[in-house]
Amino acid sequence: MKSLIIYDSVYKNNTEKIARVLANKIDADLLGLKESKGVMIEDYDLIGFGSGVYKAS
Repeated sequence: MKSLIIYDSVYKNNTEKIARVLANKIDADLLGLKESKGVMIEDYDLIGFGSGVYKAS
């Protein structure tokens, strides 16, 4: 199964760190959101998305 993780990590890059660990564990391709333009999602069986959680005050 071919897998892809697309993530966006802005503040302290914690989302990127977690995405890298997960991608290594499941042997997935890893792309930052800004790098993902033009990716052929049809080539993947599984696609995961990761983003930070923000609190609005």
